[in-house]
Amino acid sequence: MSGPLLCAVDLTDLAGGAAHFAATLARATGASVTLLHATERGDAETDSTRLAALAGPLLEAGLTVHTELAAGDPATAIVRRAAALRASAIVMGTHGGRGVERLMLGSVAESVLHRAGRPVATVRGTGHAEGPIKRIVCGADLEDSAPLRYAAALARRTGAELLVVHAVEDLPEEGGHGLVPASYRPALLEEARKSLRRAVACLDLPSGHVSTRVVPGSASHALLRSADDESADLLVVGIRPHVLGSTTHPIVRGATCPVLTVPGGAGGEEIE
Repeated sequence: MSGPLLCAVDLTDLAGGAAHFAATLARATGASVTLLHATERGDAETDSTRLAALAGPLLEAGLTVHTELAAGDPATAIVRRAAALRASAIVMGTHGGRGVERLMLGSVAESVLHRAGRPVATVRGTGHAEGPIKRIVCGADLEDSAPLRYAAALARRTGAELLVVHAVEDLPEEGGHGLVPASYRPALLEEARKSLRRAVACLDLPSGHVSTRVVPGSASHALLRSADDESADLLVVGIRPHVLGSTTHPIVRGATCPVLTVPGGAGGEEIE
């Protein structure tokens, strides 16, 4: 792995979910973990104690862990520290508080997603956070292979089953109405299936460990539904720098399992 995992924690009661998933990724990839708490206000002594408590279980599991405090705007501090560390990925919680805190934490995560320029795993709670990673669902848009290559590399490292989902957004979901004539539907779906099979054939995964699914309609709906149906331990999606689009945004907000967003051009070599 090319660098450590940077796990940004807010020290709320739900911070453990992010730390647990950082440990899960670290075990899978052989990376060290840097636990970072960035805040514009706080008590350094108290924060250090709580950060050490989060690090304890990771150290007991035999992982290499470092703890750091940073002052200032959390999103800026996280992005800058990740760049300085040449972090292979960032892990962070979302919606860890209530009311204003919840909105603030959501905005921090989304700002990091916009600016990080590297894979970012967001964790909403403890569901699936402790691993192991046995099932991965990956969204494939067939224009950028980075998410697919990253998911495949992680599947190879963990032995996980990989389901690759592609949504044909020009077509409405079953029972809906769209601009494309219904007579075109079978041909468009079959064309997408062929393209997806070609993309998956290049992944060099063991037979039986990868499957594909092509569905009409919204990509975000298809991926969230597939992740729930498969009880996925991880959902991998792409993200275009500086654009948190209509697909990524509702997935990060709505997924019940950790979501790993991969920027365009990032490949699986980071975790090989």
